[in-house]
Amino acid sequence: EVVLAMVADGHGGSAASKHCEQHLLDYIIAAADGDACASSLRGACEACLARAHSELIEVTTAGSTVTLVALNLTRGELTVANVGDSEGWLVPSRGEPVRLTEDHRLETSAAERERVRKMGGNLAHAKSRKTGLPAGPLRLWPGGVAQARSVGDADVGRFILPTPYVRTVPVPAAGCEVVVASDGIWDAIYPSMVAATLRGMRHQPALLAASAVVDRAVSQRHAYGCDGYLTPRDDTTCLLMRISGGATKAGRGGGGGGGGQESGGCSCQVS
Repeated sequence: EVVLAMVADGHGGSAASKHCEQHLLDYIIAAADGDACASSLRGACEACLARAHSELIEVTTAGSTVTLVALNLTRGELTVANVGDSEGWLVPSRGEPVRLTEDHRLETSAAERERVRKMGGNLAHAKSRKTGLPAGPLRLWPGGVAQARSVGDADVGRFILPTPYVRTVPVPAAGCEVVVASDGIWDAIYPSMVAATLRGMRHQPALLAASAVVDRAVSQRHAYGCDGYLTPRDDTTCLLMRISGGATKAGRGGGGGGGGQESGGCSCQVS
């Protein structure tokens, strides 16, 4: 049994993220064709992101970052694939959180900057409307996107890469929490703060814990918009997976996920 989860953060309109929401998980299920081993799931994620990209560039210039998580309950394995900047972190019961994804923002990824420049891409900061001076993150032109990997973004052309970073990790024997969130979360608070928030709410429903992460991000000073208090500048989506290791059965308490799913290896609640 496999649990699939996804965060798709659109830009340039909602067409790309909605397409991913409506089709991508079904594509992966069909591509895996009943084989839930890690290599099959990694291959399915890669093929289906490429498929979504090909479909999107024919109909829209919108784009979307995507982070996919596939949890094999029987084997106790997490397979993660991402394009863009919606990060995923594993929060163990003790110790430091473990990053599961790769950052594809041009501002922070030397590898992506080098790849794009070798292809002849133009990298520059946008100019402020108020001052006319360079401002904001480094962007790729044409298109003006801040990340070099996504699905869609037809106006950026061949420089955008839909090939994901993929990895598979075992679920810790003591269980863990996996949090996948859009950049509106990670640009506001550190992963250590997210981990502390989740650990402090371990006995609360998962939905409340995920909401607390969003609230903490929005409450940070630089997450405010100019139109009023608690107006986020960016999308602040948080997906939380609570995973119990071993043969522990998941409870049926509220958590936004409608109860746990279980098998011989581990169990999971998603919110």
